[in-house]
Amino acid sequence: MAWIFYTLQTRDGQQLRRNGRFADATTLDMELARNGEQLVDYLRLPDLLYRVQHWLFGRLSAMEIAEFCQTLSLYIGGGVDLHSALQDLAASSQSPNYRQVVSQVHQALLKGYPLSQAMRMTHQFPEEVQALVKIGEESATLERVLNDAGAHIERVSAIRKATQQALIYPAFTLVVMLVGALFWLSFVIPKLEQVFRTINIKMPAHISTLLIIVEWLQNNVWLMLCMLLALLLAFLAGRRNVWFRYQTDCLAWHMPLMGKVVAGSQMAFWFQYLGLLYGAGLVITDSVDIMQSALSNHYFRTKILHFNAQLREGQSLQTVMQQVQVFEPLAIRMVAIGEETGKLESQMKKLATIYFARVSSLVEVLGKVIEPAMIIMMAGMLAFFVMGVLTPIYESIGSMGGP
Repeated sequence: MAWIFYTLQTRDGQQLRRNGRFADATTLDMELARNGEQLVDYLRLPDLLYRVQHWLFGRLSAMEIAEFCQTLSLYIGGGVDLHSALQDLAASSQSPNYRQVVSQVHQALLKGYPLSQAMRMTHQFPEEVQALVKIGEESATLERVLNDAGAHIERVSAIRKATQQALIYPAFTLVVMLVGALFWLSFVIPKLEQVFRTINIKMPAHISTLLIIVEWLQNNVWLMLCMLLALLLAFLAGRRNVWFRYQTDCLAWHMPLMGKVVAGSQMAFWFQYLGLLYGAGLVITDSVDIMQSALSNHYFRTKILHFNAQLREGQSLQTVMQQVQVFEPLAIRMVAIGEETGKLESQMKKLATIYFARVSSLVEVLGKVIEPAMIIMMAGMLAFFVMGVLTPIYESIGSMGGP
């Protein structure tokens, strides 16, 4: 495969610039000819450069994936064939990455692959979206499942964005605190030794300790930076280990407040997509299989590891959910009602809506809780420096003026 930048001429004489991966220029020329287009010029680059570029910049955002699904759904609903729809999507986008992915999907379709397989070949679309598209192709409901998938991705992205915005102020406050602490440790505290000697005051024990720490930090600043970098790399590498990832995900799941956001997001994701897959005609065991591999939290994934074995033994979904002890009574109750009334899909969608609303409320509360906590921390740090550093100086000066 080669990464080829090329210029093509459309049927109406317009020249467009594109890029993509092809076996060679002849293959590119043949694929353009199928669309009535003509290759004008091209530049061939090593495939390694494409892989590096894709790793650094080539991932589509969640909103771009949602846009692809929902726009394609509109085209299909309007009676436009897939080839024309994808050509229009690629031509109308301002994002090079988006155009490239759409072009890759289109190229796979021209080779005879179905849409679900074409999306899989790009390595850009989540597995659950691919499964929905495959079901939509088989059941002639592609328009609906694409629209549902896009709507869910938008909801997840909105919650993630709200969470990030809620953490902006606390993060800014934390940075200010760290900068202030570094200023005191680097410039103010080292000068105190001279001040205490000048006014002949015995240096408090905590000030002496701080001076020793500051001196060590100043002499070993590069060692500290290397240690921090090593810790970060060790954490990222550890996340690739199943045991370590399970432990960190378990910790995140059970954290105060933030754990409720993590758990609520996973539950909303689980019930939304499980309902979509089941409603699209997939049997519950296959739906659970797909969802298990799609879950990002390994603690939750491990909890439902034996779901399918128990379902295949004839147990109901409600019974299995009860046994794993990770689902709330509300969820178990609603699933039980859905199974009894034959409305399991609608019950799952209601649960997804409930959890999405809960996570949105928690995100708002998160920001309001963290802000005063950060203010208290700043006040505590200021009080430490004022009471521990300045008070002895003021007391000594005051005693000098006494009788």
